[in-house]
Amino acid sequence: MAALGHDKMPVPLRRLFGAVTGGPAPGRAVAGGLVITLLLAALAFAAGRGVVAASYRTRAGNAWLGTTPRGSVTLVDGTSGRPSAEIVLPGTAGHRLQISQDGDHILVYDPSTGVLTKIDSGRLTAGPARATVPGVRLVAGPKAAYLVDYDAGTAQRIDLSTLQNVGPSIRVPGRLGTAGVDAQGTLWLPRSDDGTVVPVTQAGPGTPVDVGGRGSTLAVSIVSGRPVVVDATKGRVSVVTGTGVAWAATLPGAGGDASLLAPATQAKSRLPLVDAAAGRLFVVDVDAHGVRSVPLDTGGNPHLDAPVVHGDAVYVPDEHSGSVLVYSMRHDRWEPSFPIGGAPGQIDTVTQDDAIYFNDTQGSHAVVVGGDGTPRPVDKYSPGRPGASKVPSAPTLPGDVPKSGVPTRPATAPGAPPSAPPTGPSRIPGSGGTPGPGGRHHGRQGVPPAPGSPDATPSESAPPPPVTPPVTPPTGPVTPTGPVTPTTPQETPTTPEETPTTPQETPTTPPAAPRPGTPRDVAAAAQPGGSIRVSWSPPADAPKDVSYTVAYDGGGGSSGSVQTTSTTLTIDAARLVFLRSYTFTVTAQDSGGASDPATAQARSGGDGRSFSVDVSKTRTDPVNPCVDLPNCRATMRQAPTHTSAATGEAPQGSTVTGFCYKSGQSIGDDDGVRSTEWVLIEHGGDRGYVSTLWLGGANAYQSVWPCP
Repeated sequence: MAALGHDKMPVPLRRLFGAVTGGPAPGRAVAGGLVITLLLAALAFAAGRGVVAASYRTRAGNAWLGTTPRGSVTLVDGTSGRPSAEIVLPGTAGHRLQISQDGDHILVYDPSTGVLTKIDSGRLTAGPARATVPGVRLVAGPKAAYLVDYDAGTAQRIDLSTLQNVGPSIRVPGRLGTAGVDAQGTLWLPRSDDGTVVPVTQAGPGTPVDVGGRGSTLAVSIVSGRPVVVDATKGRVSVVTGTGVAWAATLPGAGGDASLLAPATQAKSRLPLVDAAAGRLFVVDVDAHGVRSVPLDTGGNPHLDAPVVHGDAVYVPDEHSGSVLVYSMRHDRWEPSFPIGGAPGQIDTVTQDDAIYFNDTQGSHAVVVGGDGTPRPVDKYSPGRPGASKVPSAPTLPGDVPKSGVPTRPATAPGAPPSAPPTGPSRIPGSGGTPGPGGRHHGRQGVPPAPGSPDATPSESAPPPPVTPPVTPPTGPVTPTGPVTPTTPQETPTTPEETPTTPQETPTTPPAAPRPGTPRDVAAAAQPGGSIRVSWSPPADAPKDVSYTVAYDGGGGSSGSVQTTSTTLTIDAARLVFLRSYTFTVTAQDSGGASDPATAQARSGGDGRSFSVDVSKTRTDPVNPCVDLPNCRATMRQAPTHTSAATGEAPQGSTVTGFCYKSGQSIGDDDGVRSTEWVLIEHGGDRGYVSTLWLGGANAYQSVWPCP
C-alpha cells in the first residue's frame, strides 16, 4: 500500500457517518444525563415547572449537528440556517459524537463510552439509552437497526424506538467488512475470506451472494435503498439482490491499493467514489449502468473524506484545508471550493431531504447547501456563549458495570471458534448513523487510526480526564444491554395523612377495546400519468367500523395523508413529484385506537425500462449528424424538440432508462422513417428527451407510458 505523501498510511476505505458507528473505548465511565438549551422562542415552558409545554417535530430539511469540544448536538433549521435547540450530553465533551437521524428517529452514539442514546425529537429530551459492549457497532436503516460485533461475527437486531433487542442474536462467522441496511430492513454483511455478502433478517442469515471479492477489502453502500458492494482492492462495484449480482462494473484506472473513499448511503442512483491514490473521482450510476471517471488532484492529501452526491454536484470534504471540493456533473468541471470553518478540522457531512450540511465538529461553524446549490453559513451557537451549568440527574444505565464503567463482553458461546486476529485491513469499521430515505450522516471511516492521528478518538490519542458518573451504578445482577430507565425523585410528605377508617368503594372501569391489527399485504404500484395505487388487506378479525390512514412521503416537503374506508387508494399525480420515490404508510383505526403501521414503496412514473442507443442512421441529421459511429452520441433535450436546450448525451450503444414518451418535433432518419414521439430518458445522472428513432425505431416509445 503506497503512502499519499505523508508518513501516515492511507485509510483503505472510509465511509459516511450514517451506517456504522465506531466501537467504544475501554476504561471510560458511562455517564448519562442531558443539558438542553432551547434556542427557539416558540418552545415555551410551563410556568414554574420547567417542563416543555409545546412539542417540536423534526421538519424536512432540519438536521442535528455535533460539536466535539462541547459534547453537544444542535438542531439546525435548513431554511434559515439558524439553530433551534442544543442538547449537551454530560461526560462527552471532547468525544466525537456520531449522530443518526431518519425522520424523528434520532440516535446519538459516543464511541468513547459506548453509550447509545435516543433523542426524543418531540420534547427535545433524552429517550431510551443503552450501553454497548466494546467492539459493537450500530448499523441502521429506516426500517431496522442492528448491533454488529465484527470480531465475534454476531448481529443483534434492536428496536429503533426502545433500543431493546428484537429476537435472538444471529451469528455470521467469517472475516467481515462494513455492513449496510437496505430499504427493506435487511442487513448485508460482506465477508472478505470467501468474497461473498450475506443477507441477514430477523429470521436469520440468508444465502450468501458471491461478488468475487475473496481476500479483498469489502464494504456495503446503500444506493437508492439497494445494497452495493464496493471492492476497494479490485476497484469494483456490484449491485446485489437476494438472488445474485444484478450488475457489476470495474472502475477504469482505479488503483489496486484499497484506497477508495465511499459513502454509506446515497438516496438516488448515483454512487460517488474517490481513489485518493490514483487521483480519480468516479460516479457510478446503478440504474443507467454507467461509470464516469474524472481526474482529481489530491496533492498528496490524505485528509479527503468520503464524497457525496447532492443534486447535480459531487461534494468532497477536505479536512486538511477545512473546505469542500465541488464537481459539477452537469457542466463536467470542478467548481470553486468553499470553506467550512476557515481552518483544518474534522468535517461531518449530513444529507437531509433537499439540504446537505457540512459540519465543523470542532467549532460553531457549518454550511448548508439547498436545492439551488448555494452554500449558506450556519452558526450552531455563539462561540463565546458558555454552556449551561445546571445538569439534571442522569438516568441509571442498567448493567453489571465494572470499575472501568464499561460493560464487559459476554463469554464466547460454547463451541464457537475463537476470533482470529485480523491480518491487514480485514474490515472497514465505520461511524454513526441511519441510512435510508431520510437524514444521512457522513464522515470518516476506515481501519482503526493510529494513536495520535487526526482521525483518532480521544481514547486513541491523549486520554481525557476521568469522567465521573453523576449517579452510582446499580448493584446486583442486571442485564448489560437493556434500555435505560430514568429515575424520578419522589417527594415524601412531611405530615402523615390520616388513614380512612371507612371502607372505600373501588370504582370499576370497563376494559379498553383492543387496538386493530396491522394492515396486511401492503403494496404500492406506479400507474400511467404519475399516480401511484396503494392496496392492502384488512387486519385479521377487523371490525366493521375500521378505517385507514394512508400517509405518503417522498422527502423535500412532498408528503401528505388520506383517510379512507376502502382497501385501495390511488394517490393522484398532482400530489406527487414525477420520478420521485415515495414511502406509503398504512394504519388502521377503530374504537380501540390505531394499529401498528405497514409500509410499501413505489416511484411516481415507475422504474422505467432499458433502451439501447442506436444513432447509426443519423448521417443526414441536420442538427447532430453521425460521422464517426463509435464516437456518435444521442443528445438529450429539455423538451421534445431539436431546438430546446441540451441536457446531456448518451453514447452510441449505451444502455439508458426510459420512463415515458411525449409528442414533439418530427424527426427523420437516413431511411426516410419519421416520428414525432420522444422518450424521456436518464443516463449518467442526466435526464432529457431523445427521439424514439434513436432508441430502437419509430415504435420503441410504445413500451413506456405517456408523460404527464
